[in-house]
Formats: sequence, structure tokens, C-alpha cells
Amino acid sequence: MRNIILIALSICTFSQITFSQSSELDQLIGNDKKNEKEFARYAFKSSRVINGQSMEMLGKGVLDFRILHRFGTFKSGFSNFLA
Repeated sequence: MRNIILIALSICTFSQITFSQSSELDQLIGNDKKNEKEFARYAFKSSRVINGQSMEMLGKGVLDFRILHRFGTFKSGFSNFLA
């Protein structure tokens, strides 16, 4: 009996949470911006993300200066790791 009451109470609580989220979301979206497309600009500061390429293009007159260093493996010893 206790489990049934807990299940019923949790279902009522979670249903109220989902209803409140959807009503707030409807207010934020609005109908006037339905057909407008917004493009993201400047998602990254550079044309590289960590060691991979990004889709960003550098602007006109922008100097992109980076120093990359890749270490060796540990298999051949510590002295070879720094070389």
C-alpha cells in the first residue's frame, strides 16, 4: 500500500513539473520569430579546437600565431620523451 501511494504521488509531482516547463517554454519561444533563422557567429575564438580543425574562418587582418609541441612516447624512456 505504501508503494502505491509513493508511486501515485511521484506521478502527480512529475506531471506538474512537465506541464510547468512546457508553458514557460511556449512563452519564451513566441510566434513572431517563427520564420526567422538565426545563425551562430564566432563559436570558437580560433580556427582550431584543441588539436582539431574547426569551421571558423579568421577575419580579414587577423594574425593567428600558435606554437604547437608534441611530446614523444614514454616507451623509449624519459630522455627520448623530451627530445
